[in-house]
Amino acid sequence: MFAMTVDELYSVPYGDTVLLGQTDPDKYSCKLNDTIYDGYKNSFNISGFEMPCRLDCDDTDSNNSAEIMISPDNQINNNYIDRLLTSEYNTAFLFCCDPLSYRQPDFDYEAEYNCCNDKYLFSFDGFVGGEQVALPEVREIVCRLIYRGWMMKPTQYERLYKSLYKRGCPLVNTPTQYNYCHMLPDWYNDLGDITPKSVWTNELTDTAIISLLGEFSNSPVVIKDFVKSRKHEWYEACYIPCAQDTDHALDVIHTFLDRQGSDLVGGLVIREYVSLASIGFHPKSGMPVSQEYRAFFLYGKLVCLINYWDGTPAEDEELVHFLTAASERIKSNFFSVDAAKTADGKYIVMEIGDGQVSGLQDYSEKKFYDSIFKII
Repeated sequence: MFAMTVDELYSVPYGDTVLLGQTDPDKYSCKLNDTIYDGYKNSFNISGFEMPCRLDCDDTDSNNSAEIMISPDNQINNNYIDRLLTSEYNTAFLFCCDPLSYRQPDFDYEAEYNCCNDKYLFSFDGFVGGEQVALPEVREIVCRLIYRGWMMKPTQYERLYKSLYKRGCPLVNTPTQYNYCHMLPDWYNDLGDITPKSVWTNELTDTAIISLLGEFSNSPVVIKDFVKSRKHEWYEACYIPCAQDTDHALDVIHTFLDRQGSDLVGGLVIREYVSLASIGFHPKSGMPVSQEYRAFFLYGKLVCLINYWDGTPAEDEELVHFLTAASERIKSNFFSVDAAKTADGKYIVMEIGDGQVSGLQDYSEKKFYDSIFKII
């Protein structure tokens, strides 16, 4: 069996492509003319090797590198950076166990767990708490795992990824891809023309914050950290009706920062408030509710399109076209895209997220997994 995550690639004069990447030489091997796969069901023939290098595999931070050549193929381009290539193509699912029983899934993911045949459990609470938790013993044929469970900090996800990678079963998204979808500053430049204007800082002084507010003149704005907002505390800790009213703006921002506390991720993001097509107000928080949608993409294919606020399937060809075009810019194997319709009828991207930790919004678990099974 062979598995490698691509770090770099370049073409050589005689036409082949050289791929440089991370592997574990104690676990993986390949030979001339072997076939490898990329998860998108593309296959490539190994045509040669370039300066293979082996480092100490006991050091999880070391670079266990390999350089292989594959036959010419127009599909290979810089989008393959961070992509996982394997000699076998199989996928299983990883869920959090119940905190009180290692043999049962977490109650909130039980319906999803029951949709899958090839599945494993691990203790989320123990793992993120830093304990030496026993990870699942997966079968040799499993080459990649799709995690479905609670959100992790990027450092926690990286630790889980490395632990599973050493067992021959890396997660579907690399730590770089997880971080990319997790943190607004990482994906904003790729989607800046189809998402509200956003600025950010990790310097949380009033001076730095007022400077950012100045970029929005007297327009309304909303605030969040690099990952999450407090939208259900809309008027107290999210929405600012006039960015020039610095006294009120600072009150809202200070409230947000205080309530985030140690859960604050990265820093402060200030975003342009865009008037959306309204469908009313949230019955508990009073925040405005609009025509919003969540889509999941796996390996470049649309898994499902959901009406965000009620979990029903959404059907809109214009929206599907918009999201599909947007998805081609996103550097991830499995991700969600939250979109909305503006008051003047245009579609915009609100957020993206790692598909492994994005909620289904009450969408049918069976329909979700039936779509995934068709892709994998």
